[in-house]
Amino acid sequence: MKYPSEFISLVNMVSSMTSDNLKFIGQGNLNACILLVGRDCNIDRSSTRGKGCYEMEYLHNVNQWKKNIDNQTDVLDIPEWSIGEDKYNPMFPYKGQHNIKAERTESGEVINGGASSTWCSYQKLSDKLFHYNSPAFDIDFHQHTFLTVLSSIPCLTDNYSKDVELSVKERCNSLFNSHYFQSFPVTIVACGRFTKDYHIDIEQVFDQKYQGIEQEGNDWLRIYEHNGRLLIHTRPITLCSDALLDKIALKVQQYLEPPLLKFCLYYDGTDESCENSHWGFYERHWVYGYIKTNNQEFQWEVQDMIHHGISEDWIDSFGIPRTLVGIFFNRYCHWLGLYDIKDFMKWFENVRSGKEI
Repeated sequence: MKYPSEFISLVNMVSSMTSDNLKFIGQGNLNACILLVGRDCNIDRSSTRGKGCYEMEYLHNVNQWKKNIDNQTDVLDIPEWSIGEDKYNPMFPYKGQHNIKAERTESGEVINGGASSTWCSYQKLSDKLFHYNSPAFDIDFHQHTFLTVLSSIPCLTDNYSKDVELSVKERCNSLFNSHYFQSFPVTIVACGRFTKDYHIDIEQVFDQKYQGIEQEGNDWLRIYEHNGRLLIHTRPITLCSDALLDKIALKVQQYLEPPLLKFCLYYDGTDESCENSHWGFYERHWVYGYIKTNNQEFQWEVQDMIHHGISEDWIDSFGIPRTLVGIFFNRYCHWLGLYDIKDFMKWFENVRSGKEI
């Protein structure tokens, strides 16, 4: 697990600040390609349970990340969640929640292992983004995205709130203009007219430039792009139609795929190119693995190559990401049922030079 230096700097900076509005940085995969920005935390703090959830998820967020950094916690280290903050981790909140809307007892306890309707909606978008053949059984969008909010103060009604305005202002000035939040290739700001109500200048806050608006029925996407980064502003994900989610997913894929396709020999972005070649299938698997985790997936395969005596200089000699070499190594050895290093190296050199089909 790699902790980006920009994120560590952000945690250190925020930990020295006293405002509760800055105690929540976010949840999920620090190395993701996609940043999801919601409207607010959407927690009703009027109940004992709600107050406890708010403290656990939001007010303790920075300290939880500091602990993760100090311990170099990996997502694989996080156990299935059960009641109690010792099991909660912002890297994978409530790990093990099922991808169904939660049913609760009168006291608020979940009885079917489900999640909030908001998280189920985020999961639906994640499923569309990463070409799942069917909806994921468990909520796992946190593994593929990083999630934050514009306001750390709940907005339980659409009425204007000075507390929310202050939270938005502080977060825009101290968090979203940081190097970390402006490092994501794709940002999805899913908050509807919240930007207008609270005077959020997306171009200024996220260092973006407006390109235009696209319609999908009564729904819309505002598109921004600057310095090789894409930002999509749209309605809250819970209010998006399936057609709009499809459009968002396609927009993101069309933006993230092309720079990766130039490294592929078999997969050209079409279904036919992966259906006609098992290597095309694996290259597509690599493309979407790369997009999911910003090249953190398939690192084990790279370490396996090095462990079996393949030099890093040889791996880097092809001018392609190491992880793509790694997935070829893994599958080549799988199909042969052995680790014949010299044979693999000769075969892969022929592949990259066009001598092997």
